[in-house]
Amino acid sequence: MKDSEDARKLKFEKECNPPPISESLEKMKQNAIDRQAIQKWVKRDIKIGETISAVPTTKECKDFPYLLPLISAFDAWGANNYGALSVWLKNVFAYEQSDKKRAGECRKLFEHKKLISYELEEIEERTLALTKIVVLVKWESNNVVHTEYFEFGSSYQQEDENVGYPWKNNGAWVLIPWKIQGLYK
Repeated sequence: MKDSEDARKLKFEKECNPPPISESLEKMKQNAIDRQAIQKWVKRDIKIGETISAVPTTKECKDFPYLLPLISAFDAWGANNYGALSVWLKNVFAYEQSDKKRAGECRKLFEHKKLISYELEEIEERTLALTKIVVLVKWESNNVVHTEYFEFGSSYQQEDENVGYPWKNNGAWVLIPWKIQGLYK
């Protein structure tokens, strides 16, 4: 209990001394503004090849910022830049605490996989801060060409990993691998 004494004291002091009413009113006002913005959000129907190309450039993604981490990850894979790739695929190597160890694990997974191509197959905007992205990926490993569909989520998150609001610019788009089991073949 000695180890957590300072944290418990701070928690107790916060509970005994609530924030000023003006601060609480400001938070309520901001929550109402955020709620209105969320209600105004409208899901777009995105057609690959019409709304956006199957292999978009970063310039094409001005209206689709949630695609930038995906494109950056595939660019890093194609350039054999495992340090950058491990940053974009941080959630794949979340069990490693340091950036160097994540980059090393990323190298082990990808160094024998030469990226040939990737194409967007589906984009589904689920909420204003979450998009599902399906990609057809082709790579060569040990003189065998593999083709797999990978599914990612792109989530707008704050530094504390809570959901952020893109219009507030209070976070970043983070790539979350949902279905990438094909990499382990």
